[in-house]
Amino acid sequence: MKLRSPHSLIAALLGLCALAACSGSDENVYLCLTAPDANGVTICQTFSNVSSEDLAYGEGICTGDGGNIVTACPVTGTVGCCSHALSYEVSEVDCYYGTSASVAQALCTDGKFSSSP
Repeated sequence: MKLRSPHSLIAALLGLCALAACSGSDENVYLCLTAPDANGVTICQTFSNVSSEDLAYGEGICTGDGGNIVTACPVTGTVGCCSHALSYEVSEVDCYYGTSASVAQALCTDGKFSSSP
């Protein structure tokens, strides 16, 4: 079973920030609810402390990939969340839906997994 990695957006954000020589953040927050992948897994990604430039860029990637910008991640159906501390003071929490907790934990390869949101 091949599962899509939510980290393509992270790489894009960090790459853009590196190119723009970001210094600090504007404390912007956005949430992206991804479209279900081939295995039915949906991820709600919360990015915090995102610069204004990266905010617009990240939202564009989210919607361009079929996701939706949301004001809150769903609580119902969450099987676990993975928190990441990223460069440039950006933090991310990915919450997983439509799968098992063991698959969600396996997707959390470079963060801290929690079975509750």
